[in-house]
Amino acid sequence: MSKGKVLVIEDSDSIRGYIQKVLKFSGLETEEAQDGTIGLRKTEEFMPDIVLCDIVMPGIDGFEVCKRLKSNSITKDIPIIFLSSITQSKDIVKGFELGIVDYVTKPFNDYELLSRVNTHIDVKKSRDIIDLQRYELKKINDELDSRNTQLQKLNDSKDKIFSIISHDLRGPIGSFENVLEILSGDMLSDIEKTELMDELKEQSKSIHQMLENLLQWSLSQRKEIYFKPLNVSVSEIAESVAHLLSSGARKKNIEIEIAVDEDIKAFADPDMLNLIIRNLVSNAIKFTPENGLITFTIYAKTGYVEFHVKDTGVGIPEENIDKIFKNNEYFTTRGTNYEKGSGLGLRLCKEFVEKHGGKIWAERRKDIGTDFIFTLPNM
Repeated sequence: MSKGKVLVIEDSDSIRGYIQKVLKFSGLETEEAQDGTIGLRKTEEFMPDIVLCDIVMPGIDGFEVCKRLKSNSITKDIPIIFLSSITQSKDIVKGFELGIVDYVTKPFNDYELLSRVNTHIDVKKSRDIIDLQRYELKKINDELDSRNTQLQKLNDSKDKIFSIISHDLRGPIGSFENVLEILSGDMLSDIEKTELMDELKEQSKSIHQMLENLLQWSLSQRKEIYFKPLNVSVSEIAESVAHLLSSGARKKNIEIEIAVDEDIKAFADPDMLNLIIRNLVSNAIKFTPENGLITFTIYAKTGYVEFHVKDTGVGIPEENIDKIFKNNEYFTTRGTNYEKGSGLGLRLCKEFVEKHGGKIWAERRKDIGTDFIFTLPNM
């Protein structure tokens, strides 16, 4: 097994041959170059543990060889020993300034040359081991940082879910229990019971949507949602969602209009698209006062489909526009009838839209209300 690799750059055939003989006899692997130009090329090809280089050579001299090797990111860490009959101190100092590690004067003693070569090879190998250990340690630290970041995200998600369960679900469920308690009594007329039953239905829908958002949010944070895009009819999904939410809109006398010029198709996961539209329309109903209008418009563009959910609601303050889609912002307000939400709906919309490679944003309308816009690819 080779003790190390040495490149000998020397223009004298006899000296070059003798040096190689001495090095090989001691168990070192060698390669040779008869001038500086060849030496530069062979350094990259052979990648020696050390370079022995003459100073005075035709063409590129040893100083220039050293300068180029040290400026090359591939060869800059290879130690260089000068071999020369030049003994002037200014030339020796110049060599060290350029980056050589040692200087051996010709004629040299075989044992001295071997001792210096082996010493610097050992130093380089030790440095290489340390560099490798540092690299491996950095990889481990980077992996730990990545896992800590993931754990922090999961922990934040857990805290978010617990917060919603403890605050946003407690109220509706408590109200649910109160209404059931009242219904169990004998003091109500049939009309009053019907009104309370309608209220229970609306509350149950609200709780169901909140729980559905919680489930989807939890799955998305654990990367357990399966993404299965198909070529789907967006008008069918839009009309299905509008029908599902129609009772809530009727309760506030809000009209929902769906405007699609043609049977537009998007390349989308039907379940995700359903959730996106359901959350946006549900929000529009929540923040639109009685006798309002919600317009759901779908446009076919080049390469994508653009969805607009416009309402005539209370609008979003300018300072809050940038907060509504951010995971690190807990931003939720009550609706016009004091409807309560978890704040998760819009975050899920953003995640699912971006999962498709689309974009989502909100714009304040000049007259009144908000326009929520998102895009999805089409075929």
